[in-house]
Amino acid sequence: MCLPRGVFGAARIRRRDPDLASPGKPELMAALRAAVTPEEIIDALYALGSRRRGGAEDLAYLADHPDPEVRAALVDVLDSYRGRAARLLRERLGADEGVNAGNE
Repeated sequence: MCLPRGVFGAARIRRRDPDLASPGKPELMAALRAAVTPEEIIDALYALGSRRRGGAEDLAYLADHPDPEVRAALVDVLDSYRGRAARLLRERLGADEGVNAGNE
């Protein structure tokens, strides 16, 4: 059963059926840490960026990833983060030639 967000009673039904519950940040972070290929990392990043999130410092290690597509996805995801850590990380990645070359 697929329950779109905002449907009357959806939250109550999700609480009763754990199979319908969306993964929380700990599960999404675990998936990100377990991701091996750039595609898996990017998918995990976008899943994390679409949910409630904590500090951007949890993602800082990806700023040094060798794949420019991963770094570009990180920039996209960081747009949904607030705070000083996210701002500093965006600035750091803004100077990254590999990320900027893919966006031109």
